[in-house]
Amino acid sequence: MEAKPRARQQITWDEFRELRQRMRHPNPAMALAANLGWYAGLRVTEMTKLTWAHCGTLDSVTRRLTLPAEITKNHNERTLPIALPLAKHLIVHRQWQGSFIQQPRDDENIITRDYDKRPLTPRAIQKAFARAAKRAGLGRVTPHTLRHTFATNLLKVSTTRLVQLALGHRSITTTELYTHPTIDEIELAMAKAFTEET
Repeated sequence: MEAKPRARQQITWDEFRELRQRMRHPNPAMALAANLGWYAGLRVTEMTKLTWAHCGTLDSVTRRLTLPAEITKNHNERTLPIALPLAKHLIVHRQWQGSFIQQPRDDENIITRDYDKRPLTPRAIQKAFARAAKRAGLGRVTPHTLRHTFATNLLKVSTTRLVQLALGHRSITTTELYTHPTIDEIELAMAKAFTEET
């Protein structure tokens, strides 16, 4: 039996846009799942349990995504700022999910099936990622690929401790699995460290 190829660790912005576009059809909720992975680093199980109440007020200056302990893997509550692009996607999705008469209730799930608005399963989202990645020629991309990319992107501009908090890891050792410095980053760090020594 042939082994399944390993999932990619991360993808580029252009690859993400292509993936998200292909996930949009036939269910726009799948594109939002991609956005939640890219902009917030959510686990696939967290995506499936997320309700509108967890998003707070999306059009305020202080947008927050609150993940209560009962929906996180480690049962640790965490709060994340909602990046402006994600807030825009959430607002559009809420309008799509609602109707002309009323918006979805706060206790309704965000990532739902298109035809009956029932919550999607982690497996359904994983399959959608696999199909979209295959159509885009990206190799094997999973929801965890986007979580990994989120961590890598955040790590470029912050510390391992901040990435640990954003990902909801109990141990910094787990977060360090996401750190893959490139030769260019090592070279830049060495140049900064030894600029005075000539």
